[in-house]
Amino acid sequence: YVSIDQQQLNMRIELYRQQMILREYLRINGGVCFVADGSILPRENGTDKPMEKAIPFISPEEFRVSIKISEDKEISGMLLKKGITVITGSGYSGKSTLMRAIEAGIYNHIQGDGREYVVSEQNAIEVYAEEGRPVSNLNMEPFFRFIPGKEQISNFSTEYASGSVSQAANVIEAVQSGSKLLLVDEDKSATNFMVRDENMRQLIKVESIIPFTDRIKELVEKADVSTILVIGSLSEYLAYADDVILMEDFKASCITKKLSELSLPQTRNSDILAVWKEEDRVFKMTKKRQGQEFLYFKSVITDRARKIYLDEFLIDLTYLTSVESSEQLALIAKVVSEFLCVEEESSTEEIAERILNKILLEQRGMGFVSEVRKIDIISCLNRIRARGEQRIIVGDYEE
Repeated sequence: YVSIDQQQLNMRIELYRQQMILREYLRINGGVCFVADGSILPRENGTDKPMEKAIPFISPEEFRVSIKISEDKEISGMLLKKGITVITGSGYSGKSTLMRAIEAGIYNHIQGDGREYVVSEQNAIEVYAEEGRPVSNLNMEPFFRFIPGKEQISNFSTEYASGSVSQAANVIEAVQSGSKLLLVDEDKSATNFMVRDENMRQLIKVESIIPFTDRIKELVEKADVSTILVIGSLSEYLAYADDVILMEDFKASCITKKLSELSLPQTRNSDILAVWKEEDRVFKMTKKRQGQEFLYFKSVITDRARKIYLDEFLIDLTYLTSVESSEQLALIAKVVSEFLCVEEESSTEEIAERILNKILLEQRGMGFVSEVRKIDIISCLNRIRARGEQRIIVGDYEE
C-alpha cells in the first residue's frame, strides 16, 4: 500500500496545467521562451538546486507580458519571440546562466526548482563545436564551399570532425530534425565557424567556410528557425539581432534601441541559398550486424562525460546537454540497441519514433526510463561510432 498526499498531488497537477498554458501561449503568440519574474536561475555549484540568496530574474519592460494561468492568477515575465536574440554582457554577468535556464525550459520543473515558470520551445537545442565527433553522410553545403581532401561535401563523412565541421554538422542536423530554436554560446563555438570579419574577407579571397553570420537571417526567413546567442566579444552578431539583452550582475535590460548609435554594418551574405530540409536520410548497415542481439550493454554517466556502449559501438553524449539524467541515458541506450537491429530500410526519424513510442508504452509505470525528445534520440543516432570493423551508415550506402 502506497500513501499519497492528495494535496501535494493536486498542487503538482495544477503546476503542470499552468506550465502547459504557458507553452500554449508561446505557440499562439510566436514566442520561443518565457522567463517569469522572480525566477531563480543560478544553480548551486555542482548541483541542480537553486542558489541561495540569488538575485531573482526581472524582465526588462520591453519584453514583459502578463499571462493568465488560472482563474485568479496572472504571471508576468520576459517573452522572447521568434527571430534572432543576442544576450550579452561582461564575464560573470549572468548571460550564460540565463541561457542554461532557457535550455532547461524544454522540461517542466517541479515546485521549489526556481524555474517553475521558465518554458521554452520544446525542440530547442544547443549547438556546440564538438571536435572529434563522427559525421555520417551529411550535406555540408550550407556552411562549406569545399573541404580540403574531400571530393564532395554533399555526402560528407568523417570519424573525427574539426571544431568548425562539428558545429556546422550540429546546426544542419538540428534543423533537419525539426528544431525551431538554436542556442549558441560564443565560448563553446568555433570562431572560424561563427564569424569572418570584413578585413579577413578582403585578405582571404578563397575561403572554404561560409560563417554562421551569413546564414543566420536565412535560417529565420527560409527555415523558420530562430537563434538565441550568448555573445561577449563578437559584435558582428549585434547587426543581425532583432533584440539584444544586456546582463549586468544578473540583471537584464533591453539595449536594442541603443544599437542605432553604433556602427554595425552587416558582413556580406552568401549569394547562394542553402537547402535546409532535405529528404530523410535512410538508415542502412552491414549485414553482419542485422538481426543480432547485443551481448554487452552499458551506459556511463559522470561529471565530465556521458557515454553509451553497445558491444563495439560507442555514443558520446557529453555535449548533448539536453540529456540530463541516467534514466534518459537508459532509454536512449534501449532505443539505439533496437534501432541497430532493424533490417528494414526506412527513414531514421520514422524508425526512431516507432521504437521510442513502443518502449515508452512497455515501460510505463516501471520507473526504468525517463522520457526524452525524439530530436535527442536522432542526435544520438548521428553520433554512433563503431569501435571495430563494424560500420554504421546513416544515409545512402551501396553494399
